[in-house]
Amino acid sequence: MKNQQRAELSKKNPWYIPKEKYYEMLYFSRQYPTMREELRDLRKSYPTINMDEHVTNSDTPTPTEKAAARCIELRKKMELIEETAKEAGGDIARWLLIGVTTTRSYEYLALKMDMPLCRSSYYERYRKYFYLLAQKR
Repeated sequence: MKNQQRAELSKKNPWYIPKEKYYEMLYFSRQYPTMREELRDLRKSYPTINMDEHVTNSDTPTPTEKAAARCIELRKKMELIEETAKEAGGDIARWLLIGVTTTRSYEYLALKMDMPLCRSSYYERYRKYFYLLAQKR
């Protein structure tokens, strides 16, 4: 069974966000592997890009400036996803990050990856992740 978490929660739930916002955050999070791959490809193509330097765009940016700006943008988005997973997941942040960025189900995480948490606790943190991400974004 795929990760079929209900999109809509009761408004009494502390992690309630509207269904549309949930899907927006879900699909944003699911772009994480693609972002990581694009960042890796950009770093291979432009090995001289230093991620610690401030990039200023000129009136007509060079391809290297464009690549550096894109790298910074991707890194910020990835850090947002990672930090939110750490904040919501705590001790299971590693598994939570996999769960929210892929279609891996609770069963896969618990049985194949040895996640040490029961289903209800995992999905509580899963919902908390999307709530926190919606607040930050």
